[in-house]
Amino acid sequence: MSRAFFSLYFLIVLSIVTLGWGLDRLWERYMPAETIGDVRILQIQDFADSALLARISSGEQIAFDDEQGKSYLYQKLHNQPLVLAIEHSPPPSPWMEITLGFIFYLAIAIAIFCWIWPLSRDLSKLERHTRTLGTESAEPRVSLPPQSAAHSLAAAFNRMADRISYLLNIQREMTNAVSHELRTPLARMKFALEMALDSKDLTQIKSRLGGIKQDVTEMDELVNQLLNYANFDQSNPTLDWKRGDMKSLVQEIVQRLTAEDTEQKVQPHVQLQVINQGCHSRFYCDWHLMERAVLNLIQNALRHCRTELSITIEQAEHYFVVVVDDDGVGIPETSRTEVFESFVRLRNAGEGQTSGFGLGLTIVRRIMQWHHGEVTASESPLGGARFTLRWPDSEPESI
Repeated sequence: MSRAFFSLYFLIVLSIVTLGWGLDRLWERYMPAETIGDVRILQIQDFADSALLARISSGEQIAFDDEQGKSYLYQKLHNQPLVLAIEHSPPPSPWMEITLGFIFYLAIAIAIFCWIWPLSRDLSKLERHTRTLGTESAEPRVSLPPQSAAHSLAAAFNRMADRISYLLNIQREMTNAVSHELRTPLARMKFALEMALDSKDLTQIKSRLGGIKQDVTEMDELVNQLLNYANFDQSNPTLDWKRGDMKSLVQEIVQRLTAEDTEQKVQPHVQLQVINQGCHSRFYCDWHLMERAVLNLIQNALRHCRTELSITIEQAEHYFVVVVDDDGVGIPETSRTEVFESFVRLRNAGEGQTSGFGLGLTIVRRIMQWHHGEVTASESPLGGARFTLRWPDSEPESI
């Protein structure tokens, strides 16, 4: 707003000053100011034989043009037999003044039009993009030059369009994923119910009901994952930055997850390594969010590892690092970026269909973005996958 105001203001001021100076020079060149020529004193008797004598004698001011085209003003002096004769140039014709005034206001209008037209063109372009926003025919972005008065508006529009496009993609992905994930357990539940109704064997009925219970648990987990994902799908949350002990947090998460995983026959060996042992309690982050990120990575590693899992935490001079390694089948190099997209689950040889719903790593990536950091996937020295959390020590000056 201020940029448009000042640009229009300076344009009008500059136009007025420039036009005023130019028209003033033009006026002086072609319409010189009224000037006074010779001044003479005449005797009243010089007009004795003239028809003007009576009018002059009465004190009337008379304008007169002689044979040479010169203009004179005659005025009798009070109580004196004398007449004052003044030669003068005629007043300028009014048409010149009218013409110059018309040129002035027309030039101001043209200057304002030259300022308004690019703005109107850019706003019309924004309007066209707005009409098609969210449709298949929508153009990707609005491109306006930096000098445009609507450039900041176009930048805000592009951010909004990117956000809407992202939300629409998420909606489509969620719709497809939910329909697929719910259809499978529902089909199993229908089949189990039909088998249970047709069976008279109490043991078989209990087995069918147990399968239905497992499907209900899976559906409940999907709903919880979707709710968690929706809660984390914010643009700019306010983080509660605090100092804390990352080693204690990791140990508590590992203990909790291994205690909950009662189905796994062989408990993997979990190794925790701390680099810069004396500084491990100085990690700085939003601990509620970082706990979710670390939990998702360790949970993912426990799901895919065979016998060994390694966690390394490190505090460097200006950043923090948490590394989770497993000895599973790993992630193909071509899929190490794709794996962080929502609802993406990789099918690896020897594993069949992977468990989970493809939202855990997406949440981790979003949490690291909020911490101005990153999460990356690579090959682990253990032979499986390595996930690395890295974020800066952006401690405020007041801390």
